[in-house]
Amino acid sequence: MSVVINMHGGLTGCANKPLWQYDYGQIAEITETNLPDGVITVHFQKEYTDSAIQTMGTVSGGTVTAEIPNQLLDVTDKFNYTIFCYIYYEDATSGTTIYTGVIAVSHRAKRTDEEPTPAQKTAWDAAIETLQGYREMFDEAIASCEEAVDQTEQDVLTTTQKANEASASALEASVSADRAEQAAATSGWIFFDIVDGDLIMQRTSNTNVDFSLVDGDLIMEAIV
Repeated sequence: MSVVINMHGGLTGCANKPLWQYDYGQIAEITETNLPDGVITVHFQKEYTDSAIQTMGTVSGGTVTAEIPNQLLDVTDKFNYTIFCYIYYEDATSGTTIYTGVIAVSHRAKRTDEEPTPAQKTAWDAAIETLQGYREMFDEAIASCEEAVDQTEQDVLTTTQKANEASASALEASVSADRAEQAAATSGWIFFDIVDGDLIMQRTSNTNVDFSLVDGDLIMEAIV
């Protein structure tokens, strides 16, 4: 977790929120400084004490990031207090405090080391079991959603393939019809009509096939 100390172009700033006593692993981010990227010394001091704890911070884009020493939060004071953060710049000949941050710490009761009672353990186990049940339900819902998405994608793919196949078949049929029409226009064709109940076979004038009845048989001959 982090607290942000914005300098707003000045030399002193306050954290955007207080920390709680007995917190640990807290990070201070001091923003809007004029420092170049690199590493820099940061001192942390609890108010009304005579020493500061030195740490190393990093600078990136004008923001200094440094870890707040845990021992400054693990104290036994029974009241609110303040931690000062000093950004300390050193070169070959001098050292200067150039920015100061103020972090408020709120007092709270310290956790005891007593073992929980059987009733507390039972309640805790029940709460964990309930949460685990919710987690399993959540995982099942996610799995169902993923399965539905996969099925939908497969359905879309199948539909697309069928549409492509139908389009190809329609195109092939259209080409075949065009070819048949071209062949009929070139070579003619034979067709049948029913007239007064009789089946009449006829041909176009450009058909190169003739037909006749010989002794009751239908004879078809090529016209040369």
